[in-house]
Amino acid sequence: MVTSWPWAARSIRAQTLSLKERDFVKVAKVTGTGKARIAISEVLPNMFSYIMLVFTILIGLTIVTETGISMVGLGQTEAITLGSMLRDNIYQGDIIGDRPALWLPPGILLTSFIVLIYIMQSSMISFFNPKLREK
Repeated sequence: MVTSWPWAARSIRAQTLSLKERDFVKVAKVTGTGKARIAISEVLPNMFSYIMLVFTILIGLTIVTETGISMVGLGQTEAITLGSMLRDNIYQGDIIGDRPALWLPPGILLTSFIVLIYIMQSSMISFFNPKLREK
């Protein structure tokens, strides 16, 4: 997660610089509106949808990263996580053994998290983008 934020910061910055050159921001500057007021009332509402999309992508990435790190044994050892549950099942031989009830719930839960985050992101795109909305 330490190295996953720069792409989000760059893309949000690029989007903000693009919005800065739009006509509604130029009109606000001409009317004498302050920079902070322009940022809060003009730019931020237009950036909210994009920030929410990036946030949902990062949540999914964080869940998968934590699970992967815990499965390899480099995560927290005190906490019970999906990755540590799967790692324990791998070490005990439950995945290739005859006890799928031990590894199936964490696997289904992890898959459900990722699918739900993907569905949430897809619905956000269609909700925030008026061109994609159905009439």
